[in-house]
Amino acid sequence: MSSNNTICVIGTYFGQFNNYFSLWLKSCAYNPKIDFYIFGDAEYKGVLPQNVRIEYMTLETVKLRAEKYLGFKVSLERPYKCCDFKPIYGAIFGDYISSYEYWGHCDFDMIFGDIFSFLEKNNYHAYDRFFNLGHLSFYRNIPKVFNYLKLDGSLVDYRTVFSTPKNFAFDEVGLNQIYIKNKLPFFTKRLFADISEPERHYRFKHSQYCYINEPPFENYKYQIFYWEKGKVFCAFFNEDKFSAQEFCYIHFKHRPNFRVEFDFNKINSFYITPIGFVEREQEIFTKELVQKLNPISHIPFYECFEFLKWKLKGRFETILNFSKKM
Repeated sequence: MSSNNTICVIGTYFGQFNNYFSLWLKSCAYNPKIDFYIFGDAEYKGVLPQNVRIEYMTLETVKLRAEKYLGFKVSLERPYKCCDFKPIYGAIFGDYISSYEYWGHCDFDMIFGDIFSFLEKNNYHAYDRFFNLGHLSFYRNIPKVFNYLKLDGSLVDYRTVFSTPKNFAFDEVGLNQIYIKNKLPFFTKRLFADISEPERHYRFKHSQYCYINEPPFENYKYQIFYWEKGKVFCAFFNEDKFSAQEFCYIHFKHRPNFRVEFDFNKINSFYITPIGFVEREQEIFTKELVQKLNPISHIPFYECFEFLKWKLKGRFETILNFSKKM
């Protein structure tokens, strides 16, 4: 990829891309100051943005690359185990990203906002690591930072993490423990919208998980998340006063059956809702609109019922699609 960008993001994907991958790519395209690399065996037949590159690579090849860098045998038999290896993606794929000043890793169950503006506003150059979670984190691209993971602090040492089949969430828990114990410079402020798992809340709500002394965002009865021309927002009514807060990105985990009912090439704004992505057709927000797209009810167990309905519908659609291929 030929560009003058100094920041890149790396992701790995094995299997078939999710049905909203084109929207993920669209959010990448609105971040022209950042390059995105995807390594894996997933195929995409559409047109890629200029700042996105997909490099075909098997999981076995990624494993061999990791072993070459680390100097010992690793356990990487399942794609999900890649999460533990995220902190060394910059070394594993070093021949692709050596020219960048910073590199990062990301997930695909998310939509990006204006990443660079958040990095710049928060003086990212002052930190060796910016953000501290697996869905998006950046690292200064120098050997010293790669070696931080070898320091004491993690409850499970890096050799055990990389050589054991079990997932340790090392990209978050273990690495955070190392940075804290050794007083290493890293940025932990919460600038993103992390949505609760659907098992807990069907409607879209900010996760109440506390990120290293960072209090969770407040949830409102009437709130809706949306993307517009490269930016991510949460619009909400605080009593009767309307407000909107911008975020670096939105992460919505464990929601594989999202609907996309519009041509992503023709729209510049969409809502991100419990059922999927909905085209934003009107500029004005109303409580009625928010209640329709991100509903809340005072009925006990309503959200549990809605989640169960959503889960069963997803299972049914999967079985139906499989039977059509038979």
